[in-house]
Amino acid sequence: MVPIIVIPLYGTNSFSKCTVCTSLERQIETTHDPVMREKLRAERREHNSRQMLERKYYYTKKNAAKTSPSQYLSLIIDGMDQSKTNLPHFVGRMAKAVNKVDQLTTHVTGVLAHGQNKFFTFLDWNQYAHDSNLTMNILMLILHQISKLMGNKLPPILYLQADNCWREK
Repeated sequence: MVPIIVIPLYGTNSFSKCTVCTSLERQIETTHDPVMREKLRAERREHNSRQMLERKYYYTKKNAAKTSPSQYLSLIIDGMDQSKTNLPHFVGRMAKAVNKVDQLTTHVTGVLAHGQNKFFTFLDWNQYAHDSNLTMNILMLILHQISKLMGNKLPPILYLQADNCWREK
C-alpha cells in the first residue's frame, strides 16, 4: 500500500531560509575559535531579535485590520515565479526528452487582505514584466475589488506588506 500522506523528516523545511541566518549558521559551524563563535552567536541573536520585532509590527497592523476593518486595510502581496509553477510540472528529475522551452512558464502572485478574510490569486504566463508595475496593477485591482465589497468605500488607512526586490523599479 502506498502512503497517502508523507511526513517530512524532522528539521526539514520547504521554505527558503534567510541569507543572513544561513551565512551565520555556516560560520558558527566552521569556526573553531570560541571567542569568534560567541561573537557570531551574538550577531545571530541580534538578527533574530530584529526579525521578531518586524514580525510583531506586522502582526499589530494585521490585528488592527481584523478588529476594525472599516478603519484599516492590511494587505500582504507576494509573487512566485520559480520552476515550481511551470507546466507541465514534474516531480523529481525531468526527463532528458523534455525540453524546458516546451514548458509553459507561469508566475503566481497572491494577496491576502486581513480584516476582509479574502485571498486573491493572479496568474500570468510571463506576458508582463515582473516589476513594480505588475505589483501596482495588482494592488489597484485588489483595492477596486475590496471597495466594491465594502459599498464603494475603502478604509482610510492602508498597511501594505511587500517584499519586492530593490531592483524592481
